[in-house]
Amino acid sequence: MSTRILFRTLFTTLLVLIILASQVQSQVISNKLKESLEKNRIGNIIVTFKTRPLEALNRVVEKIRTIKNRGERLHLLSNELENNAFKSQNTTLEMLQSKRAKYFSLWLTNQVSVRGASIDLVNTIGSLPEVLRVEECKTFVFPQEKFQNSSTTLIEDIFSEPQEGHDLPVDVEPIGLYMDKLEVAKAWKLGFFGSGIVIGIIDTGVVGTHDALRDNYVGTKNYGWFDAVNTTKYPIAVEKYGFGHGTCCLGAAVAQYGIGVAPAAKWMACLAADEDGIWYEDLVLSCLQFMLCPTDYQGNNKNCSKAPNIVTNSWYYPSGEDDSVLREITPVLVESQIHFLFCAGNEGPGCGTVAAPGSYKDFIAVGAGTHEDNLQDYSSWGPGDDGIIKPDVIAGGKWVHTTCTGSDYTYTTAEGCSLATPMVAGVVALMLQKNPSLSPAEVKQILMKTTTNVTALNEDECGGVPVNKIPNHQIGYGFVNAFNAVNSVPVS
Repeated sequence: MSTRILFRTLFTTLLVLIILASQVQSQVISNKLKESLEKNRIGNIIVTFKTRPLEALNRVVEKIRTIKNRGERLHLLSNELENNAFKSQNTTLEMLQSKRAKYFSLWLTNQVSVRGASIDLVNTIGSLPEVLRVEECKTFVFPQEKFQNSSTTLIEDIFSEPQEGHDLPVDVEPIGLYMDKLEVAKAWKLGFFGSGIVIGIIDTGVVGTHDALRDNYVGTKNYGWFDAVNTTKYPIAVEKYGFGHGTCCLGAAVAQYGIGVAPAAKWMACLAADEDGIWYEDLVLSCLQFMLCPTDYQGNNKNCSKAPNIVTNSWYYPSGEDDSVLREITPVLVESQIHFLFCAGNEGPGCGTVAAPGSYKDFIAVGAGTHEDNLQDYSSWGPGDDGIIKPDVIAGGKWVHTTCTGSDYTYTTAEGCSLATPMVAGVVALMLQKNPSLSPAEVKQILMKTTTNVTALNEDECGGVPVNKIPNHQIGYGFVNAFNAVNSVPVS
């Protein structure tokens, strides 16, 4: 064969390979990302690998179910997922390290998130054979207009006599309309305050120094805080909203001085939004990963025994947003046996407005009611996936007294499903204090069977279910009752 013919053959082969690589890259890199990069030159991306996490779950699921110790169970589960992801991600991570890119690995979903990726970097990643797709990281602005603070008060205004922080009486009574509605005082008198239970929250951060929250923070050294992007050491509230979404929500669950449902429960938190109130899907996923098996604040030294018992989530996917990644890993979250609660959403009224992931059958979805035994008009309605009843239950969603970010001694009244969800998380903490071995399915059944009735909005039916029938797609099974729920928990 002549040199010319050999060169032509090699050139043709190379050209075909380039064309094939270009076609593969075109399929791998999403059109939305391409458009964004053409405009902005850089972008926040998320890389998904071909080997999926359910393959790892399927290898160990039967063994996991035989392990009684939750730390050991989570350790086995997370290690299998992490090893599965590392095999896929290794080449990409080495390349990102060599380019000093800002990234973090998500073994929970077998993805890698990269901040400020250039066009060249995206093309390089897209050409790797182990990569399934490269997309722009999903962001969404949380609907703050439904989460309002009507007033801010100092601690002295809460009590009949001014108090100085920790000098408050030990036998303080519950404060607020919904604490009465939940019959929390009766549950407390039985000795159930959430002792020995840890509640995790995924939100906009927390003012960890707040007087009503600081004493039951598990502590940074005890794996209590994670911020994937900034690796801040201590809990902070980063959003622009003055009252602080995360701080408000957490207060409804665990705040001291009669404010939170479970004041003896400990708390830990993870940051999923930026200072402009924008939530990032990759941060949400990093937080779910952190809750499944916590690390130190720098993301190292996993210790699954530090995982919370409960995770309260006052966030959701906006209507029409792609939630496929979360749907894919839901079986992993279910096998963790951590109690995940989600707000139903603030997109009501109207059938089919319940938001993911509260719409999934696997999780408890919480709607918002009033102290007047009505459903809040903005509370999202079901049905959920495959026509299932959603929300499952409702709790307080108007004029809820809670902590806020004004100072370490200020409080607010707020509204939204965001407040109702952590209230129910607090009730679950009381239940788990009585019997820590309750499964999420058992907790859900007890909550639904022990509710008190409320009035649905004036509609004939929703999802084929009349609103005068219980359960229905507006109020689910009704308003959560802490006293009834605790009394129905079998002794461990």
